[in-house]
Amino acid sequence: MERYCIEYTPGSMGHECIHCGHGLEVQGDKEVCVNPDCSFLQGEPEEIKVEEFIKSIGLTMECQYIGIKTEKDKGPEGKPVEHTMDEWSCTLSRDKQSMTIPFKQGLAHRKTTSRSIIKAFGYGHGLTSKQVKQYERESYKMKPEKWIAMSEPVAPELDNVLDCLRSDSECWENSRNFEDFCSELGYDTDSRKAESIYKACGEIAKELKFLLGSDNYKKLLEEVERL
Repeated sequence: MERYCIEYTPGSMGHECIHCGHGLEVQGDKEVCVNPDCSFLQGEPEEIKVEEFIKSIGLTMECQYIGIKTEKDKGPEGKPVEHTMDEWSCTLSRDKQSMTIPFKQGLAHRKTTSRSIIKAFGYGHGLTSKQVKQYERESYKMKPEKWIAMSEPVAPELDNVLDCLRSDSECWENSRNFEDFCSELGYDTDSRKAESIYKACGEIAKELKFLLGSDNYKKLLEEVERL
C-alpha cells in the first residue's frame, strides 16, 4: 500500500508535512506529503492473505491422525453436552524450527469415500452418488457413530491451524494477567479449566513467536487477514 500523509487542504496556511517536514503537493482536493517514507500512514493497511504469508515465510505442516475424541462440556442451562471430534497431531515447521500441537476438528469436516461407503454398507451397496452427497449434507442430523462409520477424517489445513494459533496468541498478548483474561473471555477466575486455558495460550504464543520470529509473529497478529 502507498505510504503518504494528508494534513492540509488546498489554500491552508502551511505547506509542509507536520509529520516529516517534507513538502506537500496537490492531489485532487487534498495536499499530500511527497515523502514516500513518511511515518504517517493514511487509512488502514491492506491485509495480507494468509496463503501469501505462509508462502513468504516458508511455513509447512505435517499432520498425524490420533483418533476420535469425545469431550464433555456444559451446554445451555448448565446441562452436560458431549462433543465428538477427530484429533490430530500437527507439526508446523520453518527452517530448522518446529512446534507440535494437538488439533481437533468437528465431524462435519469428514468426507465420504468409496472405501468408507463400502466399509459402512458393504459391496454392492446400491447407493448413488446423489444419495452419498445427501448423506454428507445431512451428517449433522446423524448420530456420531453412524457418520463416523461411513466417513473418513480429513486432515486440517495449515491456514486454519495457523489462524487458531493466532487467535490463542492474541488472547494471551491482549491480557495483562489471568484476571484480565477471564474478564475478556467470560471465564470464572476460580476455574481451574480457565487457568489451564490461560497457561496453554501463553505457551502457544511463546512457541509461535519462536517459530516465526518476532517480526513475522507481529505481522501475523497485526497484518494478516482473519479467516
